[in-house]
Amino acid sequence: MMGAFLVTERRLRKDASSTTLETTEYDKGTTRLVGTAFGASWLVLFLSLLANYFRIGSLEPSILFNTVGVFLMLFGFTLRTVAARTLGRFYSRTLRVKDDHRVVSEGMYQWIRHPGYLGMIVMFLGAGVTVANFIVISVVAVLIVPAYLKRISVEESMLSNTLGPEYVEYMKRTKRLIPFLY
Repeated sequence: MMGAFLVTERRLRKDASSTTLETTEYDKGTTRLVGTAFGASWLVLFLSLLANYFRIGSLEPSILFNTVGVFLMLFGFTLRTVAARTLGRFYSRTLRVKDDHRVVSEGMYQWIRHPGYLGMIVMFLGAGVTVANFIVISVVAVLIVPAYLKRISVEESMLSNTLGPEYVEYMKRTKRLIPFLY
């Protein structure tokens, strides 16, 4: 699943400015923060094999954990992919505004402002559930969720400042991550 994610991520980025890790003044270190959380989460998921072997933090393996975890991973992957396709050429690895940038409010973006980030959070939490280890689930949550919340805050500031009243109005009628709640 995670391999399919990496291949899909690469294919969804439309141009050189979307694939670069070179940051802009808008980024405020969030690309590094998210990348570190991403890498550390991968490491924790890999180390879960050892943790489960030594029964450290292991939950009783069951078809329920595997099924729920895989479902969450697929759901998160789908959210991320659909969000990226909806953004099209505005989808990039770092925070940047293109010359003809506009507010995207189609598809899932009519309800939530950051479905791609929600997809990443759900996908990583699903991977944690799949390995059936409460320490892994906790560590992944502590790494991924705050990193994306910081990224969202910085991104919304950037978009409010560069896109102006149109983005501010969009923020008033949508939620950040969870429709009708947050």
